[in-house]
Amino acid sequence: LAATACFTNAFAQSPIVIKFSHVVATDTPKGQAAARFKQLDALARSRGQDEGYLLTAALPAGRVQSDGAYDPARSYDLRALGQTLDFINLMTYDMGTAFSTVSTFNAPLREVADDPLPDRRWNNVEGAVDFYREHGVPADKLVLGGPFYGRGFRVTGDAGGGLYLPDS
Repeated sequence: LAATACFTNAFAQSPIVIKFSHVVATDTPKGQAAARFKQLDALARSRGQDEGYLLTAALPAGRVQSDGAYDPARSYDLRALGQTLDFINLMTYDMGTAFSTVSTFNAPLREVADDPLPDRRWNNVEGAVDFYREHGVPADKLVLGGPFYGRGFRVTGDAGGGLYLPDS
């Protein structure tokens, strides 16, 4: 993200969308994304190009990923992003995916006590919002993104209507 001065300058001269999905920072400082956003914002302001533009990001919400539980607070300094960005699009979907070990909801509104998956407290829309707020992001900067599609699972039985059965 804005790794070179050339890219940073090009970014500041025109509106652009930078897309990255579930970037897990393992070899970079946790606050790097916020620092890069601050650089871009400062450069645009110094050129008088900030009028009418918003600095935003779409960040992950679900906590179950292919490698197990995912913690956005380990990859991003959420408090700093909450201060820097105009708003955060919270991707509150894909909480039950092909990586899930059982058939489950794609975007549950609230925690479901019967859900056997780990981190179910955070792996729902309400929990995701609470998670970001508890990590310093103001509620008025969160925008919920929701799915307009469904997910399917192959299960071998019909107990419980097929919910929370092993995915075959």
